[in-house]
Amino acid sequence: MTLAWSHRDRTQQTAYLVAQADGDIGPEPSVTYRVHYYGETGTLLRTRTGLAATTDGWPEEVADSALPGGRLNGHLTVEIDAQRGALDSLHRHRIEVDRAGYGYQYGNYYGGI
Repeated sequence: MTLAWSHRDRTQQTAYLVAQADGDIGPEPSVTYRVHYYGETGTLLRTRTGLAATTDGWPEEVADSALPGGRLNGHLTVEIDAQRGALDSLHRHRIEVDRAGYGYQYGNYYGGI
């Protein structure tokens, strides 16, 4: 799994509402990002901090999750927020994903309308 997001800068975003799909604005100096990974049970399994880039991944998912059979999570929740010095974003961006296919939610999607 690979995540990607765009920089946002509160000091430059003053003229209009920025659309979700717009490219980078900024970043504000000294901003870093924090990513929280939650497994299918809703348990926080990994947090990465101090990210300057706008991408991240979770290659340790199988080891962190310790699910039977060494499988990946069928449902993931990821939260991303920014930090500047000792200040945290007011809100976290939250994304929830169901993995579908054989072995992951297969019965919920097979033959569905």
